[in-house]
Amino acid sequence: MYNAGTLDRRILIQKKSTTRDALGGESVTWVSHYFCSSHIDFKKAYQDDDTERINSKEETIFIIRNEGIKAKQVDAYNYRIVYPSQNGFSVYNSQAYYITGVQEIEGRNAFLRITTEMRNDLLTTEFSNLYSIYFDSDGYLDLGNNFTYGIGSDDTPFSISLWFKTDDITTAGFLAKDETNKREYHLICTSTNKIRFRLYDNSTQGYFDVITVDDMSIYEGNWHHICATYSGEGPDAESLKLYIDGGLIDNVDFQVVGTYVAMENTTTPATFGLWLKNDMYFDGYQDEQSIWSDELTSSHVLEIYNSGTPNDLSLHSAAAKLAGWWRDGDGDVYPTILDASGNGKNGEMKQLSESSITTIVP
Repeated sequence: MYNAGTLDRRILIQKKSTTRDALGGESVTWVSHYFCSSHIDFKKAYQDDDTERINSKEETIFIIRNEGIKAKQVDAYNYRIVYPSQNGFSVYNSQAYYITGVQEIEGRNAFLRITTEMRNDLLTTEFSNLYSIYFDSDGYLDLGNNFTYGIGSDDTPFSISLWFKTDDITTAGFLAKDETNKREYHLICTSTNKIRFRLYDNSTQGYFDVITVDDMSIYEGNWHHICATYSGEGPDAESLKLYIDGGLIDNVDFQVVGTYVAMENTTTPATFGLWLKNDMYFDGYQDEQSIWSDELTSSHVLEIYNSGTPNDLSLHSAAAKLAGWWRDGDGDVYPTILDASGNGKNGEMKQLSESSITTIVP
């Protein structure tokens, strides 16, 4: 039976698809119904007309809850639960639990208990990216007061990665943990169409940054991948790097202003789509955002870029350093954007609607 301590954190719900040919023969395939990034959070994972919510219990595979209505029978035989048996989601050797029975309990707010049977099947589970978030110049994704990489005396390395598509890159806030009197870092595009990655010492008000020399408006209108990395070594021309579409941007200016010792852990949240200090929002789409507790190398960045197609970051060669990963709709239920890294750093959509989750993807 299900054991949260030993099974992989990613879970896939598959639904049976039966087709019949002209002679009456049947062909059965299993198609992806819902992807769960955590075995603790199954909201919407088994959602049908008869079910609104799904949760896990320690020794019970699944409990389906119908809130405020009388419990109904579910055609459970049309579903199966897939647990990858390796550390990664796109694997070929997985365990499938077939739903074999449903115990129905009458009454309002009732629970349906599901029993399962495990068979060893050869499964081909593929990674898919179906959704992104459209930031309409007034909304953002709030990650809370997490992802601080300085303690006042020294810094630790980190990297920021995301896909974006915008028709106007001017004054765009990609990601920031930075507001008045609570300054840490930001990745933005300035009013002159230059991308800037800057780190602050909140005590001394000193900072250093790297900024592109070329006009970045050439990246408007299509999907692109951006990555910013920091070595953790303080002000140095080689400590900050910017990558676009897998390639290092080497035509940049580097500057140090004032005295910089290290970043400090302020109480400001990290926000995708907004630089709080200047109320600078992002106007356009973002997808597959991630933060890493390490300085990604050029080969790591190329691996994420994957020739222009997002891929499964849990299988990345540096996945052990993946601090947070937000898939922007894939496996999410508005307004919560789950942390697909399994680290529990979920984001919350602010000043955005459910329709902000779109099917326009890189």
